[in-house]
Amino acid sequence: MRSILSIVAVAALCVACGSGMKKGANSAVTWRMDSVSAVHLADLYQSIADTSVVGEVDVKYPLFEGGPVADSLNIGILRTIARAFCYNGPMPKTVYALVDTVVRTLTTDLSGRGPGYYLVTSGQVARYGGVISVRLAISTYMGGAHGMDQVFMLNYDAANGKRLTLEEMFSDLPRLTLLNRQAFLRHLEAQGENPDSVCLFIPADSLPLPQNVMVDSIGVQMHYNPYEIACYAFGSTDYLLPMSEAENLLDEIYK
Repeated sequence: MRSILSIVAVAALCVACGSGMKKGANSAVTWRMDSVSAVHLADLYQSIADTSVVGEVDVKYPLFEGGPVADSLNIGILRTIARAFCYNGPMPKTVYALVDTVVRTLTTDLSGRGPGYYLVTSGQVARYGGVISVRLAISTYMGGAHGMDQVFMLNYDAANGKRLTLEEMFSDLPRLTLLNRQAFLRHLEAQGENPDSVCLFIPADSLPLPQNVMVDSIGVQMHYNPYEIACYAFGSTDYLLPMSEAENLLDEIYK
């Protein structure tokens, strides 16, 4: 567990430069890094009668302020964290309330068995053209054979807060798909991997686009989560499609 947490901690350092108030979609939308406070967690643990379950919670996430656009992004972040925490109940109004409910449930479910649990999140925000993108890195263990490290990329129209599809972000998805396969093969080669010997569910020359994609100033970030295209042992895959290759594929919203 500690090795996974250390990886996430390094990722969190990359977000430190984004702490404090940042300009978002316009002068009315700002964001800052928020977290579930240690004081709140101490009160939560104290209120739970069963203290036999050891848990570690380190939940950090971007919080937007400034009207309907900010509200839309905050709702998307809350729902994504809830999904990663395997929460299926009525949606709480805040991340704090979500953590309370999940921790209480885990304490009940894991009481008297298992090594405990951990819930770790960090976030990053990028603005390119008319799009605000949020990258959430979420690491969890809630019982079972192993923990799970996942990345979720959320893309929103900065003018109205609408969640964007890939079709609304790129003008030529077939071309993007081809370039993505080439970039994936370059990534494997850089890692010393042979595409014919790794445990892919899909041949490398038939890969679909990742479910998590976002654009920043240096290119298009591509991310496959565990089980998306390969077995768990293959892990997650994160690589960049350089802007020099992708710029002509960006839809008007980026310009």
